[in-house]
Amino acid sequence: MKRFICALLLICMVFVACDLLVDDDRFSVNGLAVKDTSIKSLYVSNIPTSNGRAASGSSIQTLCYINENGESSPFYFITPSGKNVALVVSSIKQLDDKRITIDFSSYTINNKLNVGDEMRTALVDFERGKVYDFTGWGIQLVHNDTIIASGRDATIYKINVNNISVATPLNNKKFFWITGIRPKAVFNDKIIDPDNRYVIDLNGNFPIVSLKNMYITNEICSFISNDNPYWVEFVSGNTGWIFQDLTGDVWFFFTGGKMPRVDARSYYAPDGSLKAFSPYTTAPDKYFLGKINIDDDGQVYLTDCIEGAFSFTPSYSNGRIFFMSSNGNGSLGYIDSIIKDYAIVVICDDGFITLTRKANGIHIETTALSLSLPDLYFAGKSFIKDNYLYYLDNTTIKRIHLSTGSSAENVYSNNRILTTGSTFDGYIFLSGDNIIFYQFADDNISVNTYSLYLNQQNTTPKLLSTSSVEIKNIVELDF
Repeated sequence: MKRFICALLLICMVFVACDLLVDDDRFSVNGLAVKDTSIKSLYVSNIPTSNGRAASGSSIQTLCYINENGESSPFYFITPSGKNVALVVSSIKQLDDKRITIDFSSYTINNKLNVGDEMRTALVDFERGKVYDFTGWGIQLVHNDTIIASGRDATIYKINVNNISVATPLNNKKFFWITGIRPKAVFNDKIIDPDNRYVIDLNGNFPIVSLKNMYITNEICSFISNDNPYWVEFVSGNTGWIFQDLTGDVWFFFTGGKMPRVDARSYYAPDGSLKAFSPYTTAPDKYFLGKINIDDDGQVYLTDCIEGAFSFTPSYSNGRIFFMSSNGNGSLGYIDSIIKDYAIVVICDDGFITLTRKANGIHIETTALSLSLPDLYFAGKSFIKDNYLYYLDNTTIKRIHLSTGSSAENVYSNNRILTTGSTFDGYIFLSGDNIIFYQFADDNISVNTYSLYLNQQNTTPKLLSTSSVEIKNIVELDF
């Protein structure tokens, strides 16, 4: 009974969706739908607006995309009565390749602006073409048809996307104060509270238990010594990279050499002794991959373990990681949690490693290279598209194919291209099949925004904006 009342109270508090209103047109967030489900590459930018309470010549920040004419267009949702709605984006978060959340307070309907005074959260499911009102929630993840979300009451809830009016609590906050989960993944129908290292069963089949660590020994990995077992840590930090495959299973990957984004740390081994974990071992050409499982007692264990060797011995002194989407686009970034991107490409000093999510695991491919790559330290000056590395070299956009013997070629050059100064995410970006970049106008003060279509020889840049409009939060979707 207590569990039912708790769920009912939260449902009344959160799911009584408030209407949005412009003049006499009233609608709810839950009544919105995605207008065009064929658009799969989006970004946040500014568009001009007028009417309503907006001053003439003002603009709003909203989701946009590059249309077939190379122009920046607002991305619209649609009301049941057929009117276009654009949300004024305060922040955006990509949950996976099918869903995002948008925080907003204001919105337009048929270009008429309504300035709101309450921050709202919309969950956009592009696969279903639906929008859900999740104001007041912290969405942790979406697993199949189940949304895992945190309320404002130190409680984690399970919500079915086919019936979002029902929220089932997964913990009793009097005894288990839980505000989030990490990593954002499900292990054998279980999730993990990182603060207390609790294991919570999504189906309520057993009580909350404490997570029990696992250590890799020489019995399952030949380049690990039994004197220094390898700690499988993926909750408070990472002793390896964590991938989620296309079926939702989670995999632990580490190499026998120094990996980027894996730090040395101390830990207690199974015998109670304090060990100084180090990602350095004596086998830098080797790697290990295993599927993470958690049993009903909270014990972590690995199955389907694979030990392999790279085609070259990686050196990561200039190593950089590109996060790839299914359309072949990749942006430079950092590993800080579970990897749900289609693939990652690790650029090493003497080649690159590609780890791709598959339906039954992670595919590992290595390629030795004997070519000179540019300095990739700055994230806003390079990306990967269809196995080409594009980068900004002074005021020239260049590309080089990721294969042995390749040489750089010019894509576009102009001495007015912006290469320094303050920007949100950098200087060149990739959205779909278009490069987006900034370029000084003739007065050498104003900065214009351009797009350059990549799938056509000798194409001419298209003007996106005659003002210094920033492009940020690029979202690549696959559904």
